[in-house]
Parts: sequence; structure tokens; C-alpha cells
Amino acid sequence: MESLKQWLVLVCTGTLLLIGINVFFQNEHNTIMFANASLSQETKEIEGKTMLCTNNSASFSDLTPRKTRFEGVLYLGCIHPQRNYSVFSIVVDGKRTGLNYLFYAPLTAMAWKRISFNSVIVVSIVNVFSWSEDPLLRLVLETALKQEAFVLFLVTEYNHTITVAQSGRFVAPAIIHELCPQTSNIYMLTTDADLWPLNVWWYLMPNGYLIHSTNSFCCGYFTRHKMKYMHLPMSSIGMELIHWTELLSPVHWDRRPPLTARDIVRRLIEEFGPSAGQYIIKPQAGWYNDEQLCSYLIKLFLINHGDDVIHLSRGRIIRHDRINWNPTTIFNYTDAHLPLNPEQKGIWERKVMKLVHLMYDESTWIPAHVDEYASKFRAILGMSTVDSAVLPNCVTRPGAVYYCLWWYAG
Repeated sequence: MESLKQWLVLVCTGTLLLIGINVFFQNEHNTIMFANASLSQETKEIEGKTMLCTNNSASFSDLTPRKTRFEGVLYLGCIHPQRNYSVFSIVVDGKRTGLNYLFYAPLTAMAWKRISFNSVIVVSIVNVFSWSEDPLLRLVLETALKQEAFVLFLVTEYNHTITVAQSGRFVAPAIIHELCPQTSNIYMLTTDADLWPLNVWWYLMPNGYLIHSTNSFCCGYFTRHKMKYMHLPMSSIGMELIHWTELLSPVHWDRRPPLTARDIVRRLIEEFGPSAGQYIIKPQAGWYNDEQLCSYLIKLFLINHGDDVIHLSRGRIIRHDRINWNPTTIFNYTDAHLPLNPEQKGIWERKVMKLVHLMYDESTWIPAHVDEYASKFRAILGMSTVDSAVLPNCVTRPGAVYYCLWWYAG
């Protein structure tokens, strides 16, 4: 009997000891987890504050992209929390893809500044350091930063550059909001790099709405999951950043918005199949995946919010279009779809500068400044007689080594 008591005491003591050890380590684990969570939140707050514009914000001469906590996401410039923003994209893949978008990018930022919008330029890029290696890209970047543009780099592989550039326009607002929660109420509007706004009233969202869609009835309907959806064009869709983030966090995505180039491609493949991960060119199937995905997500978003979207029809309000280009006034025009090959001197002087003179007062420095930018762009492009895709493979093509020696010598 005595031995049984001793055995029970021993068992109880051991059990209590094990419980005590477990509680101790659980408390230690919770303390460590809480400390890590606090540190993570503190890091997020610091990162967010760094993105906001202050009197000490880096100038346009600082061309070193800043890293973020998201893989392959870097930025230049800063965000003004009290301003409206446009967001458009360009591709930098080493092959001068979309040269007209590249040329127009800083001038488009200037056109948006004219109607009191700042700009976010999404750069779908293979090598983020090619900005500093290529004088043409450097010119574009420096000119854009002078217009207070915020440059968001999304690093991806070559086959995904166009896909990321297209969808990056409506994903960028969520990325910026996740990095900088202080931007919740910024109004951000998607657009194209070769589209200049002419009148501000076309782009401002009236009170009482959550989503602003221009030219809504241009593109008909598409069928998805046996349901019909209105195909909304990316030029333009506008909403506040907090709503962009919610839009990109549907239930079937586990309430998690895509925040990197890899996330964007993965979501597109989930929605449209493996072909969405291949290189696309217009008018291949998949060219409008970005618009269809955004339109579909808007429909899901409105299920929870009611039909709080304003659809604008172009109707009698028209644009200056490259097909019938002859701008004589900007009164009652919404925008201008700019001519192709603007880097060619004849097209620039006969067509584009004609619109520039209508948009900007001749007494200001702007027309001369814009013309000077175009001249510099042409001069640099004229020196680049070999496709820039040669650069990573200097000795693999006849004569390329001499070009590379000249290039890297500056």
C-alpha cells in the first residue's frame, strides 16, 4: 500500500513538472512570436512611411531602386497621399518591345499632371539594373521622375513581361496599399502609356460611387463560368486603393491579393489556363486577359457592395484617334490616342507636337522642354544601331563585340 502511494506521488510530480515545462516554453514561444509580430509591424510602418513624399524625399537624380519586402518588387520616387493618380505600364525586356510606350511614358505623366493627377508607372522588367546601363531608359526615367511619377518595378522573366505589364496596372494599387497603408483613400485610375487625358471631368469619380469606368460600353460582353460579364476597358477604371485591394482579394483567392509578378502570372494561369503563362502578342488569344479578369473581379466585388459603379459612354464626346489624326482643338475631347512611331522626327513634328501646342501654353517652357526630350531620345536611339538584345551576348554574334566595347565605354 505504501509503495502504491509513493508511486502515485511520483507520477503526479512528474506530470506537474511536464505541465510546468510545457507552460514555460509555450509562454516563451508566445513572447518570441509577439516580438516578431511587433518587429514585422514596425518594419511595415517604416517601409510605408519611406514611400510617402516628404520634404526630404529622394530627388530624381537618385536612380537606385529601393527594395520592398515583396520579392522582385522595387520602386523609385514617392507617393503623395493627398493626390489622385493614374497608373500605366511599360515593358523593359532588352529588346525595345513597345518602344512607343517607352517614349511616351514621361510625357504621359506630364499630361496627367496637367489635369492635376500624378502617375504610377509600372515597369515590367527582366533586369532592374538595366535602367542604369541603358542611356535611353535612363533618360525616360529621369524625365518621368521630374514629373513626380512613382515608378514601380515588377521583375519577371522575358515570357511574362507583357502579361505582367498589362495586369500590373490594376494590381499596382493593391501592392502600393499593402506596402503603405496610409494610402487607403488615394484615388487611382488605370490607363495606357500612349493615351493623353485632355479634360479632367472625364476621369473624376462623382460622390456616392465606388468605381469609375470610362468608355464602358466599347467592348461588349464575354462569357465566363457560364455567366455573361461586361468587358470593361482598362482605359479607364478608377477607385480608391482600399477598394482596389478588396477587389483583388476574392474568396476563391483566399482573400489574398497578388503582390508580385509571380503572383500575377500564377493567378492568370489559374483563371485562364496554361496559355496565360506564355508570351503574348496582339491579337492573340489572351491579349485581353487583363481586362476580362478585372471585369470579372469587379462583378464579384459589386455582389457585396451593390451596383455602385458609374459607367460613362463616350457617345458624342470623342477622342483624337491616331487613325484619323488631325487635332485642331481639345475642347470637348476626352483624350488622345497617340500616333505610332513618335520617335521618328517627321511623325513627332507633324503630328504629336501639333497636340502639344494645343495642350500647353506657348508662353511656358513645356513645349520646348517636350521637344528637347524627343530630340535626346532620337539621338540616343540613333546611336543604338544594334538591337539591345545583343548586349547580354556580346561575343555570340559577328561584330557584336565591337559594339559592346563601344557601349560599355560610355
